[in-house]
Parts: sequence; C-alpha cells; structure tokens
Amino acid sequence: MTVDTLTGKGRGILLRLPHFYDPEGAGQILLDVVGTTGRALERAEADLYRVLRAHHVETADNEAAEGYTAPLERRGDLDRILALYLEQLGGTSQLVKVSPALTARSLDARALARRFARPDADPIHAWLWDRFSEPTRILLTRWQAANARFRAEEITAGTALALLVAGPGTLEAYLRSRLRPATRELLDQHDGGSSVPDGLPEAVARDFDARVLSDPDLYPRNAALFDLLPLPEAARRLRGGIHRGLLRERADAAADPAERQRWEGELAWAEPVPAPPGDDLARLNRMLLEAAWPKGAGDGDTLPAAGEARPWGLEPRGIPTLSQVRDALVEELNAALSDERMAREELFPGLEPGEMEAVRARFGGRVEWVNRILLERAMGGAVEVSYAPYRERLLALIQVLRRGASTRRGIVDVVAANLGILGDDPEARAARELIQVVEYAPRHLTFFAGELDFWGEVEVENPNRTDAEAEFRFTMRAADYRELANVRLTEMGTRESVEWPGRLRGGDRLVLRGSTVLLNGIAPPESLARPVPPLPPGRSRWRFDADVVVHGREAAQDREWPIGRFDAESGEAAIFDETVLAPSHPSGMVEVISEAYEPGSFTVSIPWNIPGFTDKFEAEDHPRQQIRALVDRVKAAGVEARVAYHERFREEHEIGDALRLVVAGRLLKEVHEVIEAPPRMFSRQGAAEDHGAQDTLVLTGMFDHTRFDSLNGFG
Repeated sequence: MTVDTLTGKGRGILLRLPHFYDPEGAGQILLDVVGTTGRALERAEADLYRVLRAHHVETADNEAAEGYTAPLERRGDLDRILALYLEQLGGTSQLVKVSPALTARSLDARALARRFARPDADPIHAWLWDRFSEPTRILLTRWQAANARFRAEEITAGTALALLVAGPGTLEAYLRSRLRPATRELLDQHDGGSSVPDGLPEAVARDFDARVLSDPDLYPRNAALFDLLPLPEAARRLRGGIHRGLLRERADAAADPAERQRWEGELAWAEPVPAPPGDDLARLNRMLLEAAWPKGAGDGDTLPAAGEARPWGLEPRGIPTLSQVRDALVEELNAALSDERMAREELFPGLEPGEMEAVRARFGGRVEWVNRILLERAMGGAVEVSYAPYRERLLALIQVLRRGASTRRGIVDVVAANLGILGDDPEARAARELIQVVEYAPRHLTFFAGELDFWGEVEVENPNRTDAEAEFRFTMRAADYRELANVRLTEMGTRESVEWPGRLRGGDRLVLRGSTVLLNGIAPPESLARPVPPLPPGRSRWRFDADVVVHGREAAQDREWPIGRFDAESGEAAIFDETVLAPSHPSGMVEVISEAYEPGSFTVSIPWNIPGFTDKFEAEDHPRQQIRALVDRVKAAGVEARVAYHERFREEHEIGDALRLVVAGRLLKEVHEVIEAPPRMFSRQGAAEDHGAQDTLVLTGMFDHTRFDSLNGFG
C-alpha cells in the first residue's frame, strides 16, 4: 500500500504524526496498518450516518423486527430508539403487535379514491375494483372531481336569463362577473326566449368549471346568502375545513351563544383538507351552487329567490363526505385481505423476484398479513405500513416524556399515545376526551341507609376533608294518609334546605342529587328551586319532612286536606274527627349515597373500545395491557394509580304494530285492514324503571369469561 492509495481517514492519521515524519520513507507495515484503520473508520462513519438517520423516528422503520426486548441482532430501528429513550418501560411486546385489519386511520382515502378513478391502469386496482360492491363503485365515482363539473345541458335559457338580468349584489351577478369576456358577449346576445345562442351552454359550463369551481372567494363573497341555505353535511364539513379562518372569526365575534355554538360545532367536525384545497374546493363550490339553485317545478317564475326550486336549477350530484368514502374503502379492503386469490405475482408486477415468497415465509402463510404487506407495497403510501402505529406511538410517548408526564394532562397524553390516539383532527380530539383522570380515586359508598320517622333526623358521617355532593333517596311506605306533598330536606347545622313541590304515594321513590330530581326513575314535571346542599366534612344531621295529605270523606269527599287542618271553611262539613295526625311509625326508607375520596391516589378511566384506534391492534397482546406499567412509570412517587376500563352495551328492540278494523251494521259491513308496508315508520321511546334488584357484571380483562353474581345467565 502506498500513500496515494490511502483513504481520507488514513491520510488524516498520517497528518497527525510529527511534521518531520516522512511517509514515503516509512515502512510498509505502518502504511498497511494506517490503511486498514482508515478504511474501518470510513465504514464506521457511514454506519454512523445511517444510525443517525434511523434515530429520527419519522424516518426509521421496523421491518421484520421482534421488539426491543429481542436480542440485539433481531431489533429494528424503532426497537433501538425505544431502548435508547424509554429503557425497560413496562415491556414493549404490545407496542409492535398490530392487527392486519385496516381502520379509517390506516388509509389515505383521497389518494386511494384517485387511484380508483382509473382502476385499469394497475392490475391490483383493477382486481379490487371488480371485487367492490356496486354501491361502493357508485360512491367512489360520485367522489371524483369530475362529478362536480358542469355539463352543457345544465345551462338552459333560464340559467342564461338569470345571469343576464342579475341585479347588483346577487349571486347571479357574481357568477356573471366570473365569466370570460367572450362568454359574456355570447350571453348578451340572448333575447330571453326559449333558445340560447349557439355555443353559449358550452362556454358557460367551461367557465364555471375553470373559474367558479376553483374560486376560493365564492363562499366568502356570498356568505350572507349561503349561510341561510340548508347545506348537506358534506358541504358543511368542507366549508369548515376550507374556510376555517373565516368561521373562527365568526365564532369569536358572535354575541348570541347559539350562533357561537353553531360555528364552534362546525369547526370541531370540519373535514381536514390539504393546502391548497384543490378538488375539495370544487366539491364545496358545486354543492353551494346546488343549494342556491335547486332544480324543481318552481312556480313559473324565472327569477326565484336563492334556495327556491326552479325548472332550470341544478340536480344534486350526491357528493359524499370523505368519511363515507373512507368507511367504504376500509370495509372493502378488509374483506379483500382474507381472499387467498390476491397474493398472485401477476397482480403485483412491481415486486422484486422472490419478494412474495419472502413475505409468505415471514408471516407463516397467514393470508391477512401477506395481503396487507402486498397492499402496502403496491399502493405507495395510500395504505400505511404495518409498523406506522408503532412509530407514531413511540414519537408521541417520547414527546410526552420530554415535557413531563406526571401531570393530569401528561397521564392522559401518555395513555392516548399508547393507544395510538394521535394528531389534532376531530376524531382524535373526541377519542382523547374519552380518557378521564379521576383524582383521589373516589369510592361510591352508602353513608346512611335505614327507616326514618316522620319529622325524623338522620346523622351522616362524611369522611372527606371537603364538601361532597350526595344523592338522597327516599322511598315512601304505604300509610293511612294518601300522599306526601312538598318534601323538604334540611341540613340542621346551616339550616340550608331544598324542597320538591311534587307529591309522593306509597311505594314511590324520590331521588335528589344536585339540581336534578327523579321520581321512580323518571324526571317529574316539578323541579327544585335550588340545588341539594352538599355534605359538610365530618358529621351532619339532616331532617326529612313533608305535608301529609288526606282525602276527606262524606261531605268533603272530593277535597284534599293537609295535616293539621281541623275545621272546614264556612258552610262545609267539618272533618275534625277524621283528621290524620302526624304518623307515629316510620314514613319511609332513606339512603344517603356519596363518594369517599382517597388522598394521594387517582384512577385513569378508559373506554375498552375506541373505534378507529384500539381496533388497530391484536386482541391477544393489546397495548391496553401495557397502560398500567406506563402510568406507574410516569406518575409521581408515593401516589397510587389505578386503571379502570368501561364499556357500554346497547340493545335495540323493534316493535311492529298492525291495525284491523271491522265496521258492521244492518246495511253495511266493511273490513279495513292496515298492514305495515315499506317504508316502515318507527317509534322509539325511552324510560327508566326501578325493579328493586341489583346484579354485578364481572368481566375479565381479556373478555374471555363473563358471569353475573346471581344465577342469571349472560346472553
């Protein structure tokens, strides 16, 4: 080896030798050692650059990795990052176990829909298109930007007349101003008759496509008109996404709370749009014009008001929302994942030789996973890679830990990140709000339960250091008197009281809590004038009392008398001998229920299933199993943390009715039979009942065992 053949690193080593050293006169052994060391340093530097790039979570991958607890040679880039930042944070097998099934957040619905606009351009898209159901194909066709464009046959004599005679400040005048000069010259030749100049419909349709559908000022310049029209959901969601700044200004400036709530709600559920909005702007502007010029019979007037039907109006194109497109694609692609016919080399011509066999070997021939990986590689970013949830959750966890996760917000953020709830879109915000941190881990307890004498008092012990809101339940027992009216609850220490002006009968159950009142599980028409006083710390005494109502007999049979009234008014019979005095037996059962707080503790309450997020992962090794370890790692020392999951089960019952009416007489006999026929009409009612029975549903964390604590069966 000579000096000329040394690498840059080798030359650098020689330059560090004393100035009087002559490399040419040095021995060959030294040059060989320097050359070998220099090449090793060059390789190390190249590896270092690759490692540095891999340590950016946004660009790292985790292809064929086994988790960061695996041996070093079998860890992926993301596994190494996790080991670097989080150490042994409660185990990470859950971080990499994702489900092959696609969710709404696994797809770039816009990109996929554009690909299916020309399905024949690619074998896999053509195969999937043929497999899609007819409703899905129709939905995707309606979503295409071409569906928003104008056709010449939509521009009639009525349209031309409306544009020609439009008054200042009208929508028609604005649209006329958007036409090219040559088109306006053609329009000026229209005489108002049933025919239009040759070439005018084509010119107007062409200008509307080029100058109106892409006009970002169509809504802002005509907002006073469009805000009065009943826009479809797709238009409202796009309006909130495209004109977010304008709607935010309106919400901030609105003096009316209802008006502010309207704009806030539209902003909260606005559809995210790219910048610039592109085809989404064309979709919105088309729907705005459809709402302003609805097609219909009209009243014969050629210039109806905006929003009124007209014979020359626009037929709605049925442009769907992005969420409808996304949901349809998710359903169709998930159905295709289990199809063994997909994994064929002729459908994926872009794969390298042997790549399909490698994918099959990696996943042991599991059809869903093989098809998922093939779709990811064929659709170039429109379907997220399988390790993307891992990367996103890891990035979010690192960000939370860097800014501190021992706060209330930090606990919610770290739980949300672990479940893949990321971003600031409406769905992510709504999902994050479902995670609640309940401080002091309150326990639902019965502070008092027992019978209560009329005008009796109960003593309640509140173990908390602060006031606690309580629920008071009173069940009236059957008695000689008919009813109790004006039920009152008084805290004897402060003399604060609350009164319910309704009436109770034997067996009725009254529940008072805060400002709410329930009678037998249903809100009665009578309400509370003030909220129920809270339970003060320590012991407190409470009095229940009411007006006893009895029904008079004989002459006063149709009258009701409160207790203590001994004589009737002048001219009426006395009921002195029949008056009921204050009863000597208990008037009913009283329960006082509240919450006992545990200082130095908190509970994280999490829904068991959050659609679009928790369904990304495999059930047998779900990230929710890691949440307890994460919370224990980031919480403050000396604080007890609990994790609770909840799930709401809903049932729907359909009730069908039929009416049969027979009319018979001496001269008439008819049978009228009414049979329910499509479209069916429903009636949904809701009520709450108290059956006096209690059951506890016990569910294990894996949902593989369910039972009731009584002999009732489940299901």
